[in-house]
Amino acid sequence: MDYDIVGKRVPRTDSLDKATGIAQYTGDISLPGMLYGKILRSPYAHARIKSIDKSRAERLPGVKAVITGKDTAGYRFGVFRATRDQYLLPIDKVNFFGEEVAAVAAVDLDTAEEALSLIDVDYEPLPFVLTPEEALREGAPVIHDIFPGNAFRSLVEFGNVEEGFAQSDYIREDTFSTPKVSHCQLEPYGALVNYDSWGKLSIWVPNQSPFTKRRALSNALGIPLNSIRVHHVTIGGAFGGRSDTFPAEFCGALLSMKLKKPVRIVYTREETMFATRHKHSMSIWIKTGVKKDGTIMARDIKAILDGGAYMSSGVMAVNVPWQLEEVVYRSPNMRYEGYRVYTNKTPASMMRTHPSQLHYSEDVQLDMIAKELNLDALEIRLKNAVQPGEKLPSGSKVSSYALSETMIKATEMAGWKQKRGKMGKYRGIGMGCAACMAGFNLGFRGGSSAIIKFNEDGSATLFSGNVDNGQGNESVLTQIAAEELGLTMNDINLICADSEYTTQDPGSYTMTAVFVSGNAVKRAAADARQQLISIAAGMLQVEPGDLAIRQRQVYTVKGAQKRIPVEDVIRMSFLKGEPVIGRGAYILKVDDTDMLSGRVHGQQTGAYTGGTVVAEVEVDGETGSVKVVNLTIVSDCGVAINPMAVEGQQEGVSVMALGETLCEYHTWNKDTGELQTGSFRDYKIPGSLDLGSIKAALVETIDPEGPFGAKEGGVTCGPAVCGAIANAIYDATGIWVKELPVMAEKIYVELSSGIKDETGN
Repeated sequence: MDYDIVGKRVPRTDSLDKATGIAQYTGDISLPGMLYGKILRSPYAHARIKSIDKSRAERLPGVKAVITGKDTAGYRFGVFRATRDQYLLPIDKVNFFGEEVAAVAAVDLDTAEEALSLIDVDYEPLPFVLTPEEALREGAPVIHDIFPGNAFRSLVEFGNVEEGFAQSDYIREDTFSTPKVSHCQLEPYGALVNYDSWGKLSIWVPNQSPFTKRRALSNALGIPLNSIRVHHVTIGGAFGGRSDTFPAEFCGALLSMKLKKPVRIVYTREETMFATRHKHSMSIWIKTGVKKDGTIMARDIKAILDGGAYMSSGVMAVNVPWQLEEVVYRSPNMRYEGYRVYTNKTPASMMRTHPSQLHYSEDVQLDMIAKELNLDALEIRLKNAVQPGEKLPSGSKVSSYALSETMIKATEMAGWKQKRGKMGKYRGIGMGCAACMAGFNLGFRGGSSAIIKFNEDGSATLFSGNVDNGQGNESVLTQIAAEELGLTMNDINLICADSEYTTQDPGSYTMTAVFVSGNAVKRAAADARQQLISIAAGMLQVEPGDLAIRQRQVYTVKGAQKRIPVEDVIRMSFLKGEPVIGRGAYILKVDDTDMLSGRVHGQQTGAYTGGTVVAEVEVDGETGSVKVVNLTIVSDCGVAINPMAVEGQQEGVSVMALGETLCEYHTWNKDTGELQTGSFRDYKIPGSLDLGSIKAALVETIDPEGPFGAKEGGVTCGPAVCGAIANAIYDATGIWVKELPVMAEKIYVELSSGIKDETGN
């Protein structure tokens, strides 16, 4: 269908404010009488807090309050009730270097920082562990009593794995590893909190769901939901790293409640790096059995995730890899054993998706298998690619899905057949594939609702709880509403991500913005549209079924042409005492699975997306450095509401993945447990000079459930970048990359030693 707005390359609604500096981030907002907060942090990776003396700090002129864990109600934060393990201000023990110990509020930052130096803490240092291997050893220090073995284990098996291997002609085992990395949001984390004289707690904080943030703070502070308002604020990036509740807003709330004054706490870049969230590092062992023609018969996978000091969303993190694995390459017999391990390091959570490194490992191993069987890397993928209409081993049904089509389009765009194995020394091309989900079971929190009301001039206000972290959600929701109502985007005023003014919404994580929130908006607009048509039918003396709305006009599609402006219809609705108010709601159609208990059979998500990346690299034979010359990115996002915005997301996620592949990693001091890569001076991220050409394209399907056929579109291809680059390096050098990041010195050593691959080829 030819739409007026959906599917068009339109400018985002927030572009002008961000380009001109009008947009207000948390650090830009000030309130009258505002105080400045700072947090004292632990100098130990693991220690018992014996006592805290805050008297000297409290006597410092300009200091208004000092709080410690003893000033809290002792609530523990965690995504699941059974795994709540983090005091947002520790009471008796710290579990990673830099963890929060106390907080102060003062008249200015200098005074607040000086006050921190006057707080005396008596610690009893405890043994600490910095790797999963150490944490899993017998006799290792226990980090949390609820997990005496320092790990949460997930075991999933479909089909008969041993029988699948018995039917295989070739079996291969490999081990891969990836490091902990940071989200590197350009906005340092911070929170502004104001507890007013009416007992209302107002919060401005970067977040991915104002409603889950409000719920956690209600639990932690012991105050009702209607006493907390999470305000809309411009957010400088999230990528999954803003989904938890953090000590900044908790400590700010405690200080503000104590003083009845607004308190703002803004982290430094270093604090943001070591005190918020990282992406899990992973060690992955894969055993794959195939037929001679490359058909996958069985997979056995063991993954060990370094989760850091607290569980956060770790239960999901250890399960999502197999959920995404089963929808890329068909494997009728599969066993997955995952361990999410506690260590005394910065806690880990999701990044873009939960641990996506399994895609990288599978793509490299699949190329290894293809080489051994003398098969083309593209053909073996096409042979095993999951197709639409299939039922996955977990019981989940795949509706719209175009993974194979993305493979064909990406390789054609990149010149795969002309270049693979033919580019000469130190130049190579490789491919990788990945998948993503549009949400999973979150109970009632997985549902969204929206409301639309009208002004007398025919313009409308849309209320949605969805939050925009920079990916363009606000603009997309406006497009959906305008298209359904037959209005222009300028006719729609959006109020979003405010827990007081908007309705329930899952937020921007789990990739539900378009699929879930967009569906709720479309339904609200459709409800309003039917009301408009009903009123207009009476005004025009025609049947409602004979009317349509487009370009701000209600008009007849049958018989004699009649039309009336939407503005006139709205005025009539007011005169009749029947104002047009559209309501819509949507909740994912998923089964009641439970990752915590291991009940995982059933429909896992609302829709699946697939994507392919082809990377072309050039390796410096003298230094081992790798330059990505070209990236070709093709994904299936259903119908792209705004193709330009989707392409921008494809490019952004791919650059992040490029950094994860080639240069990003964290290190810790083995003697102290201190993070050594806590700033952009020490932690390398890609710059403009590190990027080659990036070509992004779409393969559009029409998802039967998505609004206008749309589904997730911004994350899918990121995980495919790592495998594509690694496989391109092999094509260029004969070196298999089984450890990320790809360090120049590692490539140099292998080039110098003449090592080609494990088989000696």
